Amino acid sequence: MPLPWYDITISKEFWHGGIIRTMNRRFSCAAVALLLCAAFLLSFAPDSALAWKPDAVTYANADPERYTIVVDLVNKVVTVYEREGDDPYASIALQAICTIGAKGKSTETPTGTWRLNTLRRRFGYFSKYDCYAQYWVNVVGGIYFHSILYTKPAEGYFTRTSFNALGTAASHGCIRLLVEDVRWIYYNCPPGTRVVVTDSEPEDPELTASLKPKFSASQYRPEPDTYEAANLPLPRGVARRGSVLTDAKGNFVDTVDKGEYFDILLSGYPKSTVRLSSGATGLLENDRILFLDNSPGSSAHVIAADAEVYEKPSTKLEPVATLLEGTEVRILGSTVYFHRVKASGTEGYVLKSRVRARNQSLSPEEIESMLDADEDSDKITFPVVRVKSESAYLYERASTRYEPIARFGRGTDLTVLGSTQNFYQVIAGKYTGYILKRDCHTVNVTRQNGQKYSFKVYELDLDLESPPEDGE
Repeated sequence: MPLPWYDITISKEFWHGGIIRTMNRRFSCAAVALLLCAAFLLSFAPDSALAWKPDAVTYANADPERYTIVVDLVNKVVTVYEREGDDPYASIALQAICTIGAKGKSTETPTGTWRLNTLRRRFGYFSKYDCYAQYWVNVVGGIYFHSILYTKPAEGYFTRTSFNALGTAASHGCIRLLVEDVRWIYYNCPPGTRVVVTDSEPEDPELTASLKPKFSASQYRPEPDTYEAANLPLPRGVARRGSVLTDAKGNFVDTVDKGEYFDILLSGYPKSTVRLSSGATGLLENDRILFLDNSPGSSAHVIAADAEVYEKPSTKLEPVATLLEGTEVRILGSTVYFHRVKASGTEGYVLKSRVRARNQSLSPEEIESMLDADEDSDKITFPVVRVKSESAYLYERASTRYEPIARFGRGTDLTVLGSTQNFYQVIAGKYTGYILKRDCHTVNVTRQNGQKYSFKVYELDLDLESPPEDGE
């Protein structure tokens, strides 16, 4: 027997043809569950749940599996980890102080794991509070990463209050960062990037203190946006193995050869939208894509001038080592003035001014070595829905009571748009309509790398055979 609050009856009286009728509508548990889910998501929508159109973003990194973002609510720290092989937490690409949601049911930042979506805004407006923020990146519902707050949508108009609140719980649920830090997330963590918001990390006051700005709000001058200035092209990718491009419903669009280059139009998880050189556009599985770097610089960093290495981010300490000019380093994390680096067996902090990016583009030989090496990767296998009967009729509606609009022979390939109990809604040649499921089957087609596949259509004379009379 259901709980009383699950069993809701709504009585509504209305006038119809001079007669007052009473209609009782009984909502099921499922309906109530949907309402509860909606209320749960709306609870994540404090000050940012506004109707607006997302801005288009050209990403410096289009690989949604490259980074994992961890928001530590205990220490008010955002850490972006970079994947290496099967380890998504291999190294730290970015670490920054943040402001999280203030205490209270409607303002606390929720814990959980999500994937970033396409909702982004270069400079967004909070109408309820008459203020702005840069680089909105949606996490879930009304929860965003964004910069400290602004009184005007222009550089230089950030509020000192929001700057000084970094490292505290003071927002309406969103995660605020310095401009440079959230800008990096905006361009380098595309839709599909995993975000983990946790309140189970141990307290680390030294970490929080090391990441807090060492300058006042009046001294803060956000660095210019080098991504916008670079006017980045569309990110590119290469097929790791022979693959197939599909539409949103899983229908075949085109084959993709191993080693074939393409534009990445929109990152996602587990598939991204790509455009081939032929102009064909569709979805491709991420694990079949070698995502190419699209940043203004590169992921390689070298010491620009001999640099002293410190155990902690302070020049007041004695250096523990010296890295020579030209030494390649890996950046494990960053504070306001220092990078934490690892190189040649040495790990510690060096001044940011001593590190520079080195442009690094992969050669064709390097790309070739990164593609799948097994012979099977040259084969492309994909499913196609095909007519199996000697002939099959296409109807304008999902019923054989209507006159057929076309007839197709065995072997005709179909693009499935939807289905009913007995029919597929399909595209067959130049026609769109309904075809009986019993006249179709799914076959696996295999092609070698370099062999393109075109849909086969065998249209028959409509008047040579009478259509069936059953198949509602």
